[in-house]
Amino acid sequence: MKLRFLSLALLIAWPVQAEEIPLEWIDPDTGRRVVRLSSEPDTASLYFHQDAFTKDGSRAIVVNPRGIATIDLKTRETRMIVPEVGYRPGTSAGIEVGAVTGDVYYYKDNTLYAVNPDTLEQRKVIELSPNDRMSDINADETLLVGTYTKPDPDRPKFSSWPRRGR
Repeated sequence: MKLRFLSLALLIAWPVQAEEIPLEWIDPDTGRRVVRLSSEPDTASLYFHQDAFTKDGSRAIVVNPRGIATIDLKTRETRMIVPEVGYRPGTSAGIEVGAVTGDVYYYKDNTLYAVNPDTLEQRKVIELSPNDRMSDINADETLLVGTYTKPDPDRPKFSSWPRRGR
């Protein structure tokens, strides 16, 4: 599964226009068949250590400029599951797939939500303070993993990511 995920990460976030990349090809160095899953520009997979697949393994969880989506690994059909939710690809915070329920947890406006990728039913899990950051959930989905930053009035505020020059 990890090899599939690493390939997924490289192909979805390819840095050129999707029209320039064929739908399928054979890698000349490895002889492996490579399949492009999305033709929507700026579609990206989750960070390498995040579980990026639905509970049954049939769909990949991805982000694109429109929000959080799934891609069916057989049909390549994209389905929006959470519109208008921002995400910073290449980071470890913000989206997790629950191992028990298969719900996709996401963080928006200091609140943790969960959405069922099959039914699209959403629920509010917990509201956090502006100083809390969600990073992960535990294996049985009973604990939230994250950070709390004590407010420091003398610390300069950063308004955009990535933080450069640090």
